[in-house]
Amino acid sequence: GKGYATEAVGEIVHFAFKILQLHRIESYVMPRNSKSIRVMEKLNFMPEGISKRCLEVNGKWEDHIRFSLLNE
Repeated sequence: GKGYATEAVGEIVHFAFKILQLHRIESYVMPRNSKSIRVMEKLNFMPEGISKRCLEVNGKWEDHIRFSLLNE
């Protein structure tokens, strides 16, 4: 709740877009992870939909919200 995650992800976005010249970044967040969703929102990531049973977490297949950010 002190902004560390937002700052860290912001630095990664800067590096990916400015240094690596990537066009697109994707992030997958479990729907119940409201703090990570808020980080994505603060950094202007756009939700693109739900990926059903996308990743296995602790032995269980979990749905994830797929977010993306474009280097415009």
